[in-house]
Amino acid sequence: KILIEGNVPIIQVRAKQILQKERFELGANIIAERKKNQLVIMNDRLDFPLLLNADGVHLGQSDLPPVTARKLLTPSMLLGYSTHNLEQVKEAQSLPVDYLGFGPIFETKTKDHADSAVGIDLLHKACKLSFKPIVAIGGIDIDSLSDVIAAGAKSAVMISGIFDHDNPAKIIARANAIIYPTISS
Repeated sequence: KILIEGNVPIIQVRAKQILQKERFELGANIIAERKKNQLVIMNDRLDFPLLLNADGVHLGQSDLPPVTARKLLTPSMLLGYSTHNLEQVKEAQSLPVDYLGFGPIFETKTKDHADSAVGIDLLHKACKLSFKPIVAIGGIDIDSLSDVIAAGAKSAVMISGIFDHDNPAKIIARANAIIYPTISS
């Protein structure tokens, strides 16, 4: 609800800690309540975004291969793919994906068994290496967001950086202004 009301342009339904049925219902509710200009991306599973008519799916390194996923998605659906090092970014350039998640940039507490933090310098190298847009992930908060965008990321995922704050709406507005300054002004 906070993300929808805050007009977050892209909402990724991740929610790995809940049952699959609950994740499906959560996705359905977000899609039903979202604003006209908001995209909803489902995580990991290809069947959920197809059944819910979501805007896309985000796959990890151990999920369905992107080549197979692209064949099953409708042409308008976005396909994102997680990468954690420069070799994976390089390999992903030939994959039929629309954007790459890269990170974790910083230490993160929202993912069990997360990869080691890569830092801003490696994010910058990944952004220079990739001709696909990079979405930075992992441990990003409002204080580090400007550095992430300056390193070349087109967007960033913020979970704790929003929900651990006492005024999430204010953080969302500030984040939107940093990531999308022409839309926010």
